[in-house]
Amino acid sequence: MRELVIGPGHEAEIEALVTESAGSGAAAPVGSGYVFDAISVSGGTIRFGLTGPGGTAAGAVVATPRDDSAAVRSRSFSLAIEPGASPEAQALLEQAVARIIERDQGGFYHETEPTDSSGMSPSAPAAQWVRGLILIASIAAAALGVWWAFFAPARRKPDTAPTPPGDPPPPADV
Repeated sequence: MRELVIGPGHEAEIEALVTESAGSGAAAPVGSGYVFDAISVSGGTIRFGLTGPGGTAAGAVVATPRDDSAAVRSRSFSLAIEPGASPEAQALLEQAVARIIERDQGGFYHETEPTDSSGMSPSAPAAQWVRGLILIASIAAAALGVWWAFFAPARRKPDTAPTPPGDPPPPADV
């Protein structure tokens, strides 16, 4: 299954969805001491964090890849407001959702293969080939271990074979 992610280079476009001064690098005020200055992207999720007067977190709008069954959505996103905001912050977050719906022109997401813990795509041919090779090597190592444990000839000490009758005994080490 392919994943939808937001690649690098969309920072100014993402900021422009909720602020008037996109790309400025500075937090843009959105109302009486509130700013969207905690905007973060993680994989396919954008969190538009609103900071209130005094630098306290006031709430956030979370945008995920569009799901047609979501109650609130834009061209690219399903949108939700995190619960717990004050009435004033809630009104600003609702305005931000309306701006996102109005301004979203699409093009944020691209599809990518999901990766495993090694960073490789599980369906990549090279990954499958390497996994097959590792499996064969593991089976061979296990078979060698079993052979060594049960069928390897017993180790003998050197020169412990009996001397045939009539032969002189070997010289003693002095």
